[in-house]
Amino acid sequence: MAEQAVSTLSNYSNEQPSYNESSKGEFISYVWQDDHKEELPKLYKLMKDKYLHKNTTLKQFKAVFTGKTTENFTPIKWHDTNAYELLYFIMQLIDSGNIDGSLKRMDYIKLKACFIKPNGEPFTTDFKVVKQKVKEELSAEKQEAIDELISHFC
Repeated sequence: MAEQAVSTLSNYSNEQPSYNESSKGEFISYVWQDDHKEELPKLYKLMKDKYLHKNTTLKQFKAVFTGKTTENFTPIKWHDTNAYELLYFIMQLIDSGNIDGSLKRMDYIKLKACFIKPNGEPFTTDFKVVKQKVKEELSAEKQEAIDELISHFC
């Protein structure tokens, strides 16, 4: 999965590196904007067994939020195949300023490199389409639960 993201990005090698790529053109994970040493373990604890697959480790979780190259982390298994919920979670992290990103152009390659389905399969969802419908398709209860989760870090 991670190799697919790297090969996809290598097709854009003539472009300037962005927050998605290292200076060598390697794909990188999200970057937590505040005190990741204190806040990521807290977020992990709040998410464990609710949003994260039971086998997700703190080390693995931290790697996805500390700017590691794809060869240096294992994607997180999301607890469900609900792409709307996953995308909403990432959108809220971006909106709250906890991770770098652009809501004008969601980075779907990064999302797919950092998160996989519970069975280990990649998300094949068209996240651009999901983004357009996320607030209608994701239940109000799930949105509120994620908003409450993120509120601990605002």
